[in-house]
Amino acid sequence: MSVDVLIPSVFGTGFEKNLKNELVLDKLSATKYADNLKKGDELDVELPGMVTMTDWDGSDLTDPERIVASTVKVKVNKGKAVNFELDEAKVAQIDGADDDKAIALADEYSQDGVHQFAEAVDLEIGKLYPVAGIYKEGESGAAIVLTKDNVGNMLSVMKAEFQRAKAWKSGKMGAFLPPEISALMNQVPGLLNTETGMKQREAGYVGKLAGWQIFESNNIASDTDGNLYPLFGVLGETTASVKQRKLKLHHYMREKSLNQAFKGAGVFGTGCPRPDKLGTIKAKVTLSI
Repeated sequence: MSVDVLIPSVFGTGFEKNLKNELVLDKLSATKYADNLKKGDELDVELPGMVTMTDWDGSDLTDPERIVASTVKVKVNKGKAVNFELDEAKVAQIDGADDDKAIALADEYSQDGVHQFAEAVDLEIGKLYPVAGIYKEGESGAAIVLTKDNVGNMLSVMKAEFQRAKAWKSGKMGAFLPPEISALMNQVPGLLNTETGMKQREAGYVGKLAGWQIFESNNIASDTDGNLYPLFGVLGETTASVKQRKLKLHHYMREKSLNQAFKGAGVFGTGCPRPDKLGTIKAKVTLSI
């Protein structure tokens, strides 16, 4: 397969699957992938349905309710583009390789593109912290100074806040921490319960503690004063996102150039339909060696 066909094919094939493997903060989202998205589109994203518990006096039950998943509209308002070229030597290397080797060489560009697209989505999820319905800060609005001596308390306090707000779902809670807070937790011997198996291979997963599945992300938001805003929420039920199913590339050659060039773009959108299930704290961390 020639480079002009191979590169777009590798980019498109498995884009959705590979993107899911790269996303971290977006684990909080109910999500939808779609073809032929463009900026300005609005898509319905389904959130898990809920049942109603009523009083019962021992007599006949009320008529059954029909459980219908609620939907939220998410606007497509962000995009990422790629525009790159391969020199003749690289093209010759790919064209001269056997099929498996050629795909592996082309995949170098695909994986980097997927990673950057995932970073863009996660960055927008991180920016949703101002709408969090569960929020903790220090006295008079100051940041809570976290150290290795109190970082474990953060998780237990946030668990209590979610339980009080009736937003706690056992087995589905995610805590998303910036590297600075994760570093503090790693300084406490035996603090994190790191599981083996699938979760250890999930992007960003670092362990489990106090009922939280803990993930690390460098896309946690910070303000101009350097305060950090880790996110807490119900996995798959808190934020929402829509994304391009495939990143389509077009092959072309620039005038006066013999290099093979490729360009393409993908779009996405994010939102927070359930701020009552989203939590954050205003945190300050100073690391020292």
